[in-house]
Amino acid sequence: MWETPSPEPSREVVSLATPLPSSTLAPQEVLAPSPTPTFPLIPLKVAQSSVQHWSDVNDIVDLLYDGEFLWAATSGGVVRWSLEGEHLLYTQAEGLVSLAVKGLALDGERHLWVAYADRQEWSEFDGQRWHTWSSPREAVEARYKALLQAQKMNPRLWSHRPGGSWVWLAREGHVEAYDGQRWRVYAEYEGVRRHTWMVLLSASGQVWTVGAGLSTAEEGDRWWEDHNFFAEIGHWSQVRDAAVDPDGGLWLAFMGPPGRDGGVCWLSPGADHWEGYLHALNQAIPRQVYRVSVGDDGTIWLGGEGALAFRRPGHPWKRLSLSGLDVNAFAWAKGKLWLGTSEGIWSLKVDQEELEGPWLAPSPLLGRQVVSLLEGPEGHLYVGTNKGLSWVDPTRGEARVLLSVPVRQLALGKSGKLWIGTPQGLWSFALDVVEHNFSEGVLALTSDAQGVLWFISEEGKLFSQEGQVIRQQADLTKQCGAFPRDLAVDGEGTVWMATEEGLLSFSREGEFHLETREGGLLSNDVRALALGPEGELWIATARGLVRRLPSGRWTRYTTESTGGGLRSMEMWDVFVDDRGKLWMATSKGVSCRTPEADWAYWDVPEAHCVLVDHMGAVWIGTLQGLYRLDPQELSWIPD
Repeated sequence: MWETPSPEPSREVVSLATPLPSSTLAPQEVLAPSPTPTFPLIPLKVAQSSVQHWSDVNDIVDLLYDGEFLWAATSGGVVRWSLEGEHLLYTQAEGLVSLAVKGLALDGERHLWVAYADRQEWSEFDGQRWHTWSSPREAVEARYKALLQAQKMNPRLWSHRPGGSWVWLAREGHVEAYDGQRWRVYAEYEGVRRHTWMVLLSASGQVWTVGAGLSTAEEGDRWWEDHNFFAEIGHWSQVRDAAVDPDGGLWLAFMGPPGRDGGVCWLSPGADHWEGYLHALNQAIPRQVYRVSVGDDGTIWLGGEGALAFRRPGHPWKRLSLSGLDVNAFAWAKGKLWLGTSEGIWSLKVDQEELEGPWLAPSPLLGRQVVSLLEGPEGHLYVGTNKGLSWVDPTRGEARVLLSVPVRQLALGKSGKLWIGTPQGLWSFALDVVEHNFSEGVLALTSDAQGVLWFISEEGKLFSQEGQVIRQQADLTKQCGAFPRDLAVDGEGTVWMATEEGLLSFSREGEFHLETREGGLLSNDVRALALGPEGELWIATARGLVRRLPSGRWTRYTTESTGGGLRSMEMWDVFVDDRGKLWMATSKGVSCRTPEADWAYWDVPEAHCVLVDHMGAVWIGTLQGLYRLDPQELSWIPD
């Protein structure tokens, strides 16, 4: 072992900048944030509502221009922008059902339509007020003619072909079509692939559905043909967008799996061959592609990680590098291409290659993907996201962004100091000051009962910090070949580590031991750990929940063995509250297990972390933002 005094911390308070000043940048320039001015307190009203939701209104997932206003769909509501830069935010107070908006469309009467990521309802805005339809079917039947004459469709909501009379909807597991008189439903029996979430039509009437593979048929046919994805698409969740070109070819934008690039691919109109365009082979293609669109002139537009690319008919791909910006959506207005990004709205004069922006609205969170939650000693809530750290005072209804770097994990020291693990190193927060304590990226961290901080560096080294002294305890990559993503330290001083290879332990004597499926786990892919009041270790895996008693006895829990109390076998977090209840975040929602082994749940998509505060409120971090839940909303599994 060796030890060294920790580096002298920088005494800067790092916080989210106020809206960045408008700038004009050549797309090849690096976009750097402005210096770190103090971010003002943002109202975050905690009401008596049974469910509340907050997110980053500047992380844009869809963009639409209606001829007068630019509309931005975000996981924090809908923002209407004038082209002069004035904005108006629409939330539940104005008539939305949820803030987690996933798509926008414009019908033939220029009414705006909104679909949600966490609700089945649709909302319609007529220019004065919002009206909510309880289901897409109800909306289509009531507003059939307006939807059939849509000016700007969205295949996440509905589609139709020019001159056609059928309105098509993609629903989970099937696709539906309405002709003004009756519904037709196509599912797996007819050949439609599972997990359908998008439906598109060509001008000739060929229908495409995107799900766990592709399905296609001519409009009116009952039986569908299915197709496998392009070879570089390993899983259906990698597909981010789709579009049909004037010739009837299908374009898919996709991300690569961890460590690999994505791109875009084209399936010929006859569905007999794929053509792929990958960043690895063509540097003009963004490294990851999030959006594809086909212009009226046949130009293919791609938005993605740090870049915008386009290809006019008969020309090669051209790239406009937008360093630091992820392009999630775009829309044309007044001769400019407007970009919906993870950092607000930017506008681009394509021919001049000049980028202007950003437009930002005040937001309580920086980033919509909540990855870590922690309650401070004064009842304050700390919210770590993919872009920064927010401080929330639920009592006063205020929020402030403290750190504008991605957060991986949070831990609370015995003295009340907050520790923050990030790709840029280890930070701490106390006495209203954020300090940088360790410069190498941190993968995971925890504080033990004696107040010692334990953390894993990106190089796979295990450190402990006590006072101002940092000690390297082990080199996990050399000794175990493991990269932990969560830590827990029990009363015996054993450090437990969640890894992709299994459950790794490091004893006080410096010995390692790896538990795998052969020893009791449901999966070697261990995601999170929590210690119970009797010293039991709760283990969240990719294939269910496991409990390990101090005696070494294992108990495994699945969706079947819990009667559906465990909402999904794909787990992301476990947390034990002050009352001894176990809380779990899964891909389909939050589960709760009492000490008496009673189970309850609340469904919300993509739950990633969970916390119960001292007042009993349940806070849920998802990939679409932060939820606050009254525990009375839980559904209990009958005995």
